[in-house]
Amino acid sequence: MIFGNDPKKWGEQVEDYINGKIRRGQDVRLITEDGDELTLTSETAGKAKHAYRPDGTPMEEGEYWTKVNAEAHIDELAQVSTRGRTKRDAEGRHGAFASMGWNYRTAYFQNFDGKYYKMRISVAQGKDGNVVYNIGQIQERSFPGIDGSSARGGAPKNGETSSISIISDPDGKSNGKFSISSRDMIPEEIKKIQSIGRK
Repeated sequence: MIFGNDPKKWGEQVEDYINGKIRRGQDVRLITEDGDELTLTSETAGKAKHAYRPDGTPMEEGEYWTKVNAEAHIDELAQVSTRGRTKRDAEGRHGAFASMGWNYRTAYFQNFDGKYYKMRISVAQGKDGNVVYNIGQIQERSFPGIDGSSARGGAPKNGETSSISIISDPDGKSNGKFSISSRDMIPEEIKKIQSIGRK
């Protein structure tokens, strides 16, 4: 989905992909595992190509590459994200779009290169409902180890847990707590868990 060596084109590719393949030209409503309704809009697609950190500094190329690859799975990541804290919109900068503030949700993502990340999804709460706005605060984690029916979050270890199901299967079914873009790149322990879940 994202290819080439030009970061500017990566941004255009992810925006086009979200609008054309995920949204198919119209808003998409998603129900999360914790029961929230989130919406993907053209605003979501436009912010997907945003190449800046929360403090306004530009992302490094590798950091941006990870972000746009995660953004290409924004529908899956939004569905399995967990609700976090809500903050007011500073100085009402976003007007009615975020009049009820911002909710910051947490999701986990395994990139095609096998690296595993924790990230924050910003959701505007306002006149258009809960609109998925942007992915940020991407932090690499070690892949979770298996411990009974849950997987412990990787380094830095802080006791977080997440489901061991996979979101992205070749047959298009979505379930779980983190996204993996290709079954061929899933670690062996996760393949075992998937086969147990099918029995």
